[in-house]
Amino acid sequence: MLDYANMETISKQIYKSIGNPDSITQFSTTSSNFDGTGEEYIDNLTDRKRAIRSQAFAEGLKLTKEDRKDIRELKLLILKERIRLAQENLDFYSSDEYKDLREITKYPLKYYSTVYNIQGCNSKFKVNKCSNSECPQPDETFKTTFLCHTRFCDEPRDIEFKRGRAFLRMFSRFTKKNLSQEKLRGLFRHAQTLDKGKERIDFYKKHLRYQRGYHFEIGSNRLTRAELQKVVSKYVRYMRHKLGYNIYYVKVFDISKKNFKDTGKLWFHFHLFLLPERMKPKLFIEQSHNTIKKVNNNAIFHNEGWRDTLPILSYFSKRVAGQYGHSKNSADDGGEPDYYYLPSIVNMQNYLDIYYRAKVLTYSTPKGYLTENVPSSFPSVCPFCTSSLIFAHYEPIPPKTIKKPPDNQTELQTIPL
Repeated sequence: MLDYANMETISKQIYKSIGNPDSITQFSTTSSNFDGTGEEYIDNLTDRKRAIRSQAFAEGLKLTKEDRKDIRELKLLILKERIRLAQENLDFYSSDEYKDLREITKYPLKYYSTVYNIQGCNSKFKVNKCSNSECPQPDETFKTTFLCHTRFCDEPRDIEFKRGRAFLRMFSRFTKKNLSQEKLRGLFRHAQTLDKGKERIDFYKKHLRYQRGYHFEIGSNRLTRAELQKVVSKYVRYMRHKLGYNIYYVKVFDISKKNFKDTGKLWFHFHLFLLPERMKPKLFIEQSHNTIKKVNNNAIFHNEGWRDTLPILSYFSKRVAGQYGHSKNSADDGGEPDYYYLPSIVNMQNYLDIYYRAKVLTYSTPKGYLTENVPSSFPSVCPFCTSSLIFAHYEPIPPKTIKKPPDNQTELQTIPL
């Protein structure tokens, strides 16, 4: 890992400046003294950020927690310097070009990067290039649409990406064998070549360790998310230590609009999917109801029963991606799936205060059950030399021109993607 002079000091000054209305100016002055000013300073920080990723990929390693922390700090420093440069020229800062930057400054400093990414989701290209200087095509670039990958996002492409990533990571923990990263990648790539439907489902089922599990929910519309989390933790401890159950589970947080029109409150609940163990379902349900009443009378236990593993993993992946509701058709909305997303439930500030970096998916499984080498992501590789790709720059997505449909006219309308 690279050592950055004064990086720890700069990071502390970032978070100390939160809440101070003059924090932008004070921080910018300090950060400018750190390594220069202006575009040269931004280029320097960008090079350091690339160096961390290049060193890890060159050694064939995943980024460590320290590396990821350094990258986050560098991104925040770059963003702060861009805001400072925009403020130096009030004409530019008041223009529509810097509208997003003005919106960012409404939130606490530690959320700047998150808000900036949400605003830029699906609006620009991320351009990568090969990290190998001896590549046959070293100047070749590869464009991908920039996605923010946060739960406070309802962009369809981002939702599909997050759902796919969450499903594969959960599925990796349910395989029969502890597969290596390379074998997992080969398995996932082969699955993508199969037609969606029975063929792909049968392929995934063949590699599952357990085909079924026990599903139930614990929810409330009177408790906050944090309070309900404590209820679930106390319930699990009581069922284990007092009643002798194993309670090995996968748990995901969910939000429902159940009775929202009547009560005006959202239904917070946790889904728990238990690994198979010896139990009498009727006795387990009765004991669960009694335990929840002892822990907190405002929470409710709801039994779902034995369920197939694969549909549950698919269902949980939607919640991890920030997609709520169900796919059942509704006559009220023209037969479309009844899905909704966090932006329709809470505003940006509430998301940052309540859901930002909050755990959505939790595992509690016996030792040796989890696959320890699950890949967190599959880095893109150069098609010419198979070396890792590194970030080069961003490019705006050009507007798309379409014909106006109502009339038979040749007039064109320009809309953003």
